[in-house]
Amino acid sequence: MRSVFIIFSTNHIGGAEKRFAGLWRSFQQTDQLALKVVLVLNQALYDRLVEAGELADANKNIIVTKLSEKNFKTYRLNVGQFIKQNTVKGDIIHFVGLSPVVLSHGRKQLFSLTGTNINIIGHVNKWLILASCFMASAIDVLDPKVHRQIVKYFFWKKEIYKTSNSFCDTELFTPGPFDQRKNWIVLLGRFEPIKQVEALVEALPLLSKHLKEILQQDFRFIILGHGPLEEKLRMIIRQPQFRGVPVVIEYEKKPDKVLRESKVILSLQRHNNYPSRSLLEAMAAGNVPLVTDNGDTRLIAKPEFSFYVPETFTPEDLAEQLVKIFNMDKKTWLYKSQSARNVVIQDHSIEKMAAYFNNIYQNM
Repeated sequence: MRSVFIIFSTNHIGGAEKRFAGLWRSFQQTDQLALKVVLVLNQALYDRLVEAGELADANKNIIVTKLSEKNFKTYRLNVGQFIKQNTVKGDIIHFVGLSPVVLSHGRKQLFSLTGTNINIIGHVNKWLILASCFMASAIDVLDPKVHRQIVKYFFWKKEIYKTSNSFCDTELFTPGPFDQRKNWIVLLGRFEPIKQVEALVEALPLLSKHLKEILQQDFRFIILGHGPLEEKLRMIIRQPQFRGVPVVIEYEKKPDKVLRESKVILSLQRHNNYPSRSLLEAMAAGNVPLVTDNGDTRLIAKPEFSFYVPETFTPEDLAEQLVKIFNMDKKTWLYKSQSARNVVIQDHSIEKMAAYFNNIYQNM
């Protein structure tokens, strides 16, 4: 039996890591697959995925090893050695995020390009991504705009696919009763610049003041996640102007409990929110999305149930849309809430994603 090795290049946990851990889990739960699927990752990422409930400790078909280091050269050497020692001819090496740009004689390479912009980090990263695409036997691209770019750059490659969907567990993420939901406004995600979580936090004193004056109601901002900006965010909310601002910044292992009681999900990512895992989870739990209107965001946060702010937003932009949301009557809110959940159920199932990748594997 041929094997597929899904190899993560990172130590941090984000939407891509959760998505492919879920894909791996799905493949472990079926005996209909003619392939053995193995997950390969660093210890730090493994620990974080276990902590988040994405993996169970001591699962079979997981290899925890030393891959990523502080520089790309070491990562490349580590992965090259791993392939040589653990794989055989005919196997598929599935790189997620960034490939090490190595030859894998007799093995096929699938590269999943999970970013929303190939030049988002800088020119060096751009050329590494393009080199990863060049080395790959097949390419899976998440973002529709990036997919069009890759097709143009590598016009001679036939095996270039656009990722079918993201997914979440719609049995876990379910709406709570309307009358038990609270005026909670949630942001769920990794604390890094692209998510604009720092801009949101800095806007909160003025935003909170606007909402209270206009709506005469109490609100709570709940910011859930981990990431490199975590300590900076905590320092910001210790400043005097945050006295009395109802904000919580914490990590929540089971965000479904918060999302079934909250009313609004903020997804303020730059460039594109498609297809955000945390946004899907909140929509499945019946939250109304308030998102930055950019890229292909509207493919998931559809106009019939979503509200939008510019990519570079102000406290006034956020306040204007939140006032609209909280001024909706119960019937309108429930319609938008159920419409958001229906999109997740219809278009973003794990079965759809597993079938998509199984088809790619079978054709390699």
